[in-house]
Amino acid sequence: MNQFGRCRISSEIFSSSISSHNVKSSFILAKFMTESEAFAIADIPLEKVNSLLPFFKKHVKNGGSIPHAPTLRQIYLPNIFDKHYQSLKLLFDSKPVAIIMDETTDDCARSVVNTLFCYRHETKLVSVDFLERVTNTTMGQVLTTILTHFNISFNLPRLFLSDSAAYMKKCYREVLLPLMPQLIHVPCCAHIINLIGDFWFGFCYNHYYYYF
Repeated sequence: MNQFGRCRISSEIFSSSISSHNVKSSFILAKFMTESEAFAIADIPLEKVNSLLPFFKKHVKNGGSIPHAPTLRQIYLPNIFDKHYQSLKLLFDSKPVAIIMDETTDDCARSVVNTLFCYRHETKLVSVDFLERVTNTTMGQVLTTILTHFNISFNLPRLFLSDSAAYMKKCYREVLLPLMPQLIHVPCCAHIINLIGDFWFGFCYNHYYYYF
């Protein structure tokens, strides 16, 4: 920001007819949008940027050149992702991590596998993978690939946490344990309780209608 109330973002120079205080605030917000990192850290959808653009277009000269959400997503967000991924690799490189894996579905009914690493007081989501088929083999392949990318030797992981699905138990027993004999499998207690509840509900429901 200079004495004429103008500010520079990359190669663009912005000026305003409103006060320099407002221009300064606009510059800071525009800088956040351009870098995208503030939105990513705060978990704010980039589409929210578009609702701020009319203000810049009205009050800031050349405000219409501020990037829209698709531009931020296509050009700036990949760089932020790469930076974050490298920081995760430095954090967990060659560490005896505990592993958490879980499978869910997204809005498009695709199978999504989330993998988290835990080391000391740090727990981070390290990978999100989309699978066409979720089996004991594909889950094992996903995990071994992730460990390789993070330079974690197979003799380092200590704990493997997952739900109590049959394919996850088979994944541990037939895929992971031969590679990592030191690995301990801990099924999710909440999932076990949920399975018991589902079984008990079905039993009571069938029992009730059988007699009544």
